[in-house]
Formats: sequence, structure tokens, C-alpha cells
Amino acid sequence: MSNESTLRLKIDGRPGEIDLKALEKSIGAILKLISAVGGKDVPQHVKELSTGSAIIDVLTEEETASLISTGVSSLAISDARPTQFNRRALDAINELYKVTTMPGVAGVSFGEVSNPIVIGAEVARHATEAISKVRESLGSVKRMLYKFNGRKGNLTAGIEDSRTGRTVELELEETHVKTALHLLQSEVLVRGKIQRDALTNQALSIKVRDVKQIGSMKIQRPAREVQGILGTDWLDGLSPVEIVRQERGA
Repeated sequence: MSNESTLRLKIDGRPGEIDLKALEKSIGAILKLISAVGGKDVPQHVKELSTGSAIIDVLTEEETASLISTGVSSLAISDARPTQFNRRALDAINELYKVTTMPGVAGVSFGEVSNPIVIGAEVARHATEAISKVRESLGSVKRMLYKFNGRKGNLTAGIEDSRTGRTVELELEETHVKTALHLLQSEVLVRGKIQRDALTNQALSIKVRDVKQIGSMKIQRPAREVQGILGTDWLDGLSPVEIVRQERGA
């Protein structure tokens, strides 16, 4: 991966006293934040782990890392919603703040490696106030329904904005689950309360009232069906394994 950049998570506390769940909750919040700002397919890798205070360096795309570090820094001083920070991203900031109340945790910082921002009460307050600035209205959106999540009672689904490639999260009720599962990989019309970016008017999330199919199901072809269609010439006679070794400098 090229054009990488690093974000640092630091959980302060005494060695041996930090609750393991604090680490789990922090990582979950960071995963949520990076995918909310950078998109569902943005790379997220652990670069380095350190002990004492728990320190995790996360490697992701340079643009995403820059948006996040700039956004976190701005929330330390203002309740203005940072660029690309939708409700999901702002919720993730608040989830990081909640980690500070867990056993053994003295504080949480996140952001640039050289200057991670303390995620304190002021940052959480600004994130909460920024959420309230997202516009809400009743309406509908047409998109491809491509994912469903029912873990831990969290009923959500995702539709992909074909113009931007970004995900619009759907907040579902139990009555919608059967329909959502049936319509996966189909073009759907979703009606409900839409949260939109106040500046771009882009749909960020929808509290769903109704979902119905408006297009045919489009199942991606399995990889085995297209294996070999490009031939071998484009590899200069090398096998895929040899190409990987060459790229890694092995």
C-alpha cells in the first residue's frame, strides 16, 4: 500500500490495571472512525504495539489519516463538524471518551503520532454538539443494499452511494430484518428520516421506515468463474507468487 500514514492511540494507566475491555472498546471506536471518514474499504493495519501505557499505532491511507487527525484536533477547540465527519464518526469520538471511565484507565489520546489529542470531556461535548448540526428530514434514497449487521442487537444495514462510493448507514427496526436480508445485492428504495451533511446535502444515515426493491438482484460472480481470463502475458511470464515476492523485494 502506498501513501500510508500513521495514527496513534494511547491509553494511559498503570501497567497491569488497564481493563482489557478498554482496549477492545478503543480499537472498535477507531475502526468505526476510520471507516466512517475513509470509506468501507479503506485499509486499517496495526503498525506497532507498545506496553506501559497501551500504545497502538494504526496504519491507514494518508488522506484518511490527515482528515481524522485534523478533525480530532479541531474538536478539541470547536464544535464545528470536521470535514467528512458524519454522525458515525462523531459517535466514535464519544465512544473513545467513554473508555476514560473504564477501570484502570487514566486517559485516552488519539491522532498524529507526534501530537495525539487528549479525548477528554471537552472533545466529547464538541462532538455531541456537532452531531446536532447534521440536518434531518423525511425522504427517500435509491441505492444498492450490500450489507447487513445484526450483531449484539445492533440492527443496521448499508447502501452504497454509486456516485461517491461511500456508505449510507441504515438504522433498522426488527420488522425490517427479513426484508433487508431478502434484498441484499438489490437496488432498493429506502424511506425514512435522513441525516444529511449540512454543507453537501449528502445522505449520511437513515432511520428506516420502509424498504422496497426497485431493481433486480446483482450477484457478483465468484472469483473462480473469472480466473485466468487475463491470460499470463500481462505477468511477463511470472507466476502470481513470483510477482508478490518481487513486489516485496524478496
